[in-house]
Amino acid sequence: MRIRTKLFAALLITTTLVLATILGLLQWRFDETFRDYVYRRELQRHQLIIQGLESLYTRAGNWDRLRLDPRPIYDMLENPAVIRSILPPEAPERHEMREHPNRRPRLNVLDLELRPIIGRKIPDPTLIPISVDDSVVGWLAIPSRRDLLEANDLTFRASQRQSLLWASLTGIIVSLLIAILLARQFVRPIQRLASGARQLAGGNYATRLNPRGQDELAQLGHDFNQLARTLEDNEQARRRWIADTSHELRTPLAIVKGEIEAMQDDIRPLNKTNLNSLHQEVTQLERLINDLYQLTNADIGAMRYQMENIDLCAEVQEIAERYRAMFAEEGLLLVLDIPDREISIYADASRLQQLVGNLLTNALKYVEKKGRVRLSVSSNGEHAVVSVDDSGPGVPAESLPYLFDHLYRVEGSRNRKTGGSGLGLAICQRIVTAHTGRIEAQASELGGLQIKIQLPRKQP
Repeated sequence: MRIRTKLFAALLITTTLVLATILGLLQWRFDETFRDYVYRRELQRHQLIIQGLESLYTRAGNWDRLRLDPRPIYDMLENPAVIRSILPPEAPERHEMREHPNRRPRLNVLDLELRPIIGRKIPDPTLIPISVDDSVVGWLAIPSRRDLLEANDLTFRASQRQSLLWASLTGIIVSLLIAILLARQFVRPIQRLASGARQLAGGNYATRLNPRGQDELAQLGHDFNQLARTLEDNEQARRRWIADTSHELRTPLAIVKGEIEAMQDDIRPLNKTNLNSLHQEVTQLERLINDLYQLTNADIGAMRYQMENIDLCAEVQEIAERYRAMFAEEGLLLVLDIPDREISIYADASRLQQLVGNLLTNALKYVEKKGRVRLSVSSNGEHAVVSVDDSGPGVPAESLPYLFDHLYRVEGSRNRKTGGSGLGLAICQRIVTAHTGRIEAQASELGGLQIKIQLPRKQP
């Protein structure tokens, strides 16, 4: 069953039940009120008889004399005023007193113990008290409230019931129309969402909805658009990633292939120099493939971490000493600013070495001869800070936000004389993120680039 049908059925059933309940309550209340009205009407009709019976009782002193000689009661009932008072005003021609004018109205008078004075007992009677000096001395028995309804009363009640029934049917029809409109209105945004989801599933990530209003369905539409934008961005990033990776792999492979073919064609001699050149290209290709592998593992969460309490200062000092000789060979000055105290953090020591090593390797590739690189460690209470500053060349401000993207290089060309694979900083970002830290790039006071890393400290 479709959701529109379900929603329509739910609205219609709910409305019908509410209307049926209201109709039942109105009918019950009408019947009770109408019976009470008829009862009060009968009391008013018999008021003259009650007054006459009270007067007869006062003169007789008790009911025994009237039980033995009820003629005074009959004489009272033959009074035209009494007859007119108890005749139904709506249809007097049908009343038995008009058909038989010499007959007295039938009356049932009971004493205080409910014994008949005149007439006979009737089932489930309605008793009207007969009072003398504020004391009840007897009862005038009339039919029960259920039996008081006359022909016109029954006709009127039937007419009211029919009116209520027609009003309820009209309400149900109106509810049916409203339920159709509401179901269509509620389902339309869901249908648009379903259509958009099918387009997304088909690869059309440019699909967008036009949500209206401020309700939950509108918010769901905005969330759908955000999802579509994310998928579109990811698809574009994937295509750029494939294109860039293909380019990065093709370049060293083309060089290796060209050198091998040159040796095969005796254009270049097969000697140690050419073999070393070939080995360097293979090594560069191997390094690129390893970086791609590590970055892919980081993206899918497959990079393993063995977290433990470590001394950040000692770890960074150890890494720096391994790189000091390489900096000296390149004519660069490595300056350390590491405090002589322990700064404890909860981290993976091997990944931390990889992180700092990538930053120092990046500085080796880009800093010009006779330049300076400063590696510093500090803490600000809640975080430990590692920063690498260099003397340049600097990075344009518009390039800073993209330094951690895959295969991004500041220079426009793909020249490997100055640039690496373009994956080192992206791997650094993944490692820092896995440690719930933060990494950012900004201009350095030394004139070049500063890479600043904040890692949460292990509280003592």
